[in-house]
Amino acid sequence: MSPVVRHVRAPGTGALFVSRVLVRHFVLPVLLTVVWSAAGFAYSCPPDRIDETVQVAYVNDGDTVALADGRKLRIVGINTPELGFTGASPEAFATEARDALWALLASRREIGLRFDQQQKDRYGRVLAHVFLENGVSLTAQLLEQGYGSALTVLPNLWNAECYRAAEREARTRQRGIWVLPAYQHTDAAAVDLDASGYKILQGRVSRWVVRGGATYLYLDGKVVLRIHGDDAGYFDPRIFQRGSGYCQGRKIEVRGWLHRYKDHLYMRIRHPAALTILE
Repeated sequence: MSPVVRHVRAPGTGALFVSRVLVRHFVLPVLLTVVWSAAGFAYSCPPDRIDETVQVAYVNDGDTVALADGRKLRIVGINTPELGFTGASPEAFATEARDALWALLASRREIGLRFDQQQKDRYGRVLAHVFLENGVSLTAQLLEQGYGSALTVLPNLWNAECYRAAEREARTRQRGIWVLPAYQHTDAAAVDLDASGYKILQGRVSRWVVRGGATYLYLDGKVVLRIHGDDAGYFDPRIFQRGSGYCQGRKIEVRGWLHRYKDHLYMRIRHPAALTILE
């Protein structure tokens, strides 16, 4: 017998409430490697353990849900377009991402959480990797369908490689957000000083500077990448060796949030997942 599912849209927020009559229990499969390719998915990114099972009350957006116990859960490993709760217009594909997450949860009462190093963010939201009862990652499914981009935020690095692989699948096949102009790479030399927010940039490293405990990579144009000393241990040490020329003149792709300071645009790079050497 299947659960009876209803959903109601919350006024003013666009959140989708989930109501069910029957409860399905979360069971971690004996075989964690789930073959999902038959349904068109190449990556399941299964868990090594489940720390907690929880019930979902409603879906806020493509990467955030409210739990039945009152907590809010931010799904680790993905960043989906913003719905614009503060009165701003939704970003392209934001509604589709929210609806896709709801569709994945609609017939399920419980989900499994796998915690990482940091279990709450600065807003008090629970941070966790989320899995369906068959062991398939919600993050991986959404990424592979192109509903968001892979997001690596220190210190939560578990499963990051698998999430990036799922994103590459969507990007290669031009699914979802990857057909949108906002998610195509921009030439760093052409970025306007008024640009801000999340960007994917490509450019050549024209200058390399160490100052105040941080390493700065200057790209052609006005973009400067900053790697703090606290994060240096995650990167190839050749990036930080004086005179090595490892990055000098090389074309790279970076992703992150731009902000302007005086006459430059800065992007903090905290993990190698955000910096790819292209040539």
